[in-house]
Amino acid sequence: MTGRVVATLADLALDRASDVPLHRQIYAHVRRAIVTGRFPSGTRLPSTRVLATSLGLSRNTVSHAYEQLIDEGFLEAQVGSGTRVPNDLPRHLLDAAASTNHTVDELANHAPLSRLGQAYAEASPTIARAHAAFMTPASFVPFSPAVPALDAFPRRAWEKAIAKAWRDLDQADLGYSRPGGYGPLREAIADHMRETRGVRCDVEQVIVTSGTQQALSLVARVVLDPGDVVWTEDPCFYGLHVLLRTMRARVVPVPVDADGIVVEDGIATAPDAKVAFVSPSHQYPLGTTMSLSRRLQLLRWAREMGAWLVEDDYDSEFRFSGYPLQALQGLDPSGRVIYTGTFSKSLFPSLRLGYLVVPPALLDPVAAAQAFGDRGASLMAQVALHRFMVSGQFGRHIRTMRLLYARRQQALLEAVATHLADLIDIDATPAGLHAVGWFRGDVDDVAASTALRDAGIEAPSVSSMALGEVRRRGLVLGYTTPEDALLSAAERARGILLGAGVRPWS
Repeated sequence: MTGRVVATLADLALDRASDVPLHRQIYAHVRRAIVTGRFPSGTRLPSTRVLATSLGLSRNTVSHAYEQLIDEGFLEAQVGSGTRVPNDLPRHLLDAAASTNHTVDELANHAPLSRLGQAYAEASPTIARAHAAFMTPASFVPFSPAVPALDAFPRRAWEKAIAKAWRDLDQADLGYSRPGGYGPLREAIADHMRETRGVRCDVEQVIVTSGTQQALSLVARVVLDPGDVVWTEDPCFYGLHVLLRTMRARVVPVPVDADGIVVEDGIATAPDAKVAFVSPSHQYPLGTTMSLSRRLQLLRWAREMGAWLVEDDYDSEFRFSGYPLQALQGLDPSGRVIYTGTFSKSLFPSLRLGYLVVPPALLDPVAAAQAFGDRGASLMAQVALHRFMVSGQFGRHIRTMRLLYARRQQALLEAVATHLADLIDIDATPAGLHAVGWFRGDVDDVAASTALRDAGIEAPSVSSMALGEVRRRGLVLGYTTPEDALLSAAERARGILLGAGVRPWS
């Protein structure tokens, strides 16, 4: 009896202006009707000729939809019987098709997540919010501290480097990337680091990575076990929070003052820590620079305790007065410092290239961890970056950006003085891509940051990056957007902050 039931597709409304092909729209409609039970087993469908005529389509369009459904098992075609829903349609097809929007908690009841998976699931909302600003087209949102001045990037010079890179590749280069990265680029990075940052290394110690986050992840996987004690600066980069939580490390937040991480506090709290993560040249988010005496104290502790120091030098290229400071790694006589840098800030984030300089004792395990993880960064991008560096374009770009960022930092200071002087105290150092706007009194900086974000302004709160006691509340203010955008953003921010409960002081 059911075999004589003919499905009606009168409710099938095709959107001919949609980017979705018409045959996919027919496929989705019929599939949904089967999954929801509206077309039960045995239901016959109109012939391709009849349906095509009723919809004003070519017969091939309908045939493509039916063929896909037949291939997936939702329909069957029998000579003399037409096309129909199978009588023995497997239950797993219906269950799978109907189960596309389960939450993590619902799925965990059927297939529990690992500890690592659960940590990632807990971190995903934070990551999504933090990266919302990065996905905005054009010039990105005002005050975002993580994106360089993309409007000033020398696109034509980079296009030439890309074209030259493609010409340089031969057939063998189209296979898998070499361990550790493209050899000539590693040499260029080593030369640049020795000249500008005082890093002491051989070419073999340089490992090209897909940015800082991958570099930190490689190091953490090689040197950390669950339960190991680590120091982090407090506050610090949110991505490090997430990474260490997923690694199940026991994090000891160590406060930062005007001279950098307070080593004495770290020693007093956890003298036997296995790793300390630091950003001595320009601390994120506070912007402080670690003093020489504090650096030597940190190195002495690491040497005596056999600890590793991970030096994140994410924006050290941009110092507006004098020369860039010597890296902590260059002061290390005992091979305890693992140095990481990135081209995301000096060039552009989607390039996804960074680097590690690892002590000889860690070279083989870190290289193996990368090889078994993702086999390294894109060779094409590495070859292009090498061309960009050896042609002198990279050095010229860095010098240009130092002058630009000095001007834009001044524009931020003037914008704050004009529109926000009675709401925040601005704290800027002659380096980097951001400053900190400090609130006075007991202001909820997380609520203030959220209100700004909802209005299209990205200014992360200091509290959101703190692990221990929040000593002072404020906002991280990037100044990489054009000067007029900084001024208008400060003007808009005033009304938003007042609406969020921030009160002027007299």
